[in-house]
Amino acid sequence: MFSERLKKMRILKSMTQENVANYLGMTRQGYGHYERSNMKHEPDLDTIKKLADLFNVTTDYLLGRSDIPFHTAKQDKELSEETMYYLHILETIPKNERKLFEQKIIEYAEFLRSKQEN
Repeated sequence: MFSERLKKMRILKSMTQENVANYLGMTRQGYGHYERSNMKHEPDLDTIKKLADLFNVTTDYLLGRSDIPFHTAKQDKELSEETMYYLHILETIPKNERKLFEQKIIEYAEFLRSKQEN
């Protein structure tokens, strides 16, 4: 999974193996091992982080732990702030209407999640 995603992201960024290797400070052959899934030559944690930064994806995406590539720490902060804002708004809704509103939000979130997975 890692090697496939690594190659896919490199191609999407219109980069050569040489470009990525130079960014990482290694040889093209060394980097090529990563894309060929050579178990003898796995990247260390710092290299994985650099690759995620280069391709603007999460380490979880590169490692196959998530199918959502573009979720970053900055987005986490923005989502947290946005969530707090909406929770504040939710508190202003009369209690007798709040449950229905909460249910609609959950349905919409599930709809968005299903679209993202497909």
